[in-house]
Amino acid sequence: MIPSGLITISTLTFSSGPNHFNDPLNWSLARVPNSGDAVSFQEGGSNCSFGINQMATFSWTSGTTLQLTGTTFYDFQNGQTVYLTTTNTLPTGLAVNTLYFIVGINRDTGTFGLATTLGGTAITVTGAGSGTHTIAVRVASLEANNRWTGALGLPQVNGLGYVEYRPQYLHIGLATVAQGGVSSTQAITIGSAQGTGSGLVNIDNDVDQVAVTVISTGGGTQTGIPTMLWKGQNANNTLAVYGGSVGVSLFPNETSTLGATAPSPAISLRGGSLVLGPGATVNGPLAVTGGTLKSNNATVNGTLQLA
Repeated sequence: MIPSGLITISTLTFSSGPNHFNDPLNWSLARVPNSGDAVSFQEGGSNCSFGINQMATFSWTSGTTLQLTGTTFYDFQNGQTVYLTTTNTLPTGLAVNTLYFIVGINRDTGTFGLATTLGGTAITVTGAGSGTHTIAVRVASLEANNRWTGALGLPQVNGLGYVEYRPQYLHIGLATVAQGGVSSTQAITIGSAQGTGSGLVNIDNDVDQVAVTVISTGGGTQTGIPTMLWKGQNANNTLAVYGGSVGVSLFPNETSTLGATAPSPAISLRGGSLVLGPGATVNGPLAVTGGTLKSNNATVNGTLQLA
């Protein structure tokens, strides 16, 4: 016989460990990264493979309750600081460029509240607003230098030979000056310092504007796939590649936009290799002075500048 009624499932202990972005024991400050932190992978070989979904869309349910949307796992923790953005108007009672603390998060149901102080009372929201609302840990900067040889994210195909179903990219925001960023450039830097570098770096910045600089990468661990994979949808993103192996939106359902107004190029390629996948759109100039550029059915609206 099949019992009637609903069964409620709750998770008592979520995964954690040395390969988790959202495990406080893995960070020098003994807490998970917050908005405004300068996050740097500096040395060692430990992978950062799990707990990497630090950005999501949300809606208002009722009162103090907010709801993460979608079916993807999200890896926020109580006490993390976040900033909100929207394509139109935030739910009534919430504001952009205001630092909030996550409280009362339930990762089984995807519900949470926001407070203006650590462990404070959740804000009562009185209207849903309009548009698409985004919540994210928005760091001041993000760096992975060549002394660090671990993997950031997960490969497309895991060690057992099947396509990975868990989040593969570090999904995280970059703070503007108004959100505690240190400069007008929301910067990601890969491959600084001396060393062999990482063989897998996957980053997704979603709606946040970023200026990505790739100095070098390690040798890729995935056959036929660039070492660094990046995606982001902000119309003002830029990418500068001096060396290494980089791919932009190579896989199905991935989209990215790169766009800049002269004299700044959307893409600057001075060395290494860059592959633009079918989901990539380039709306600004491409300045190529070295390296190898390949377009795999990408949409390129900008002018190509060769030197």
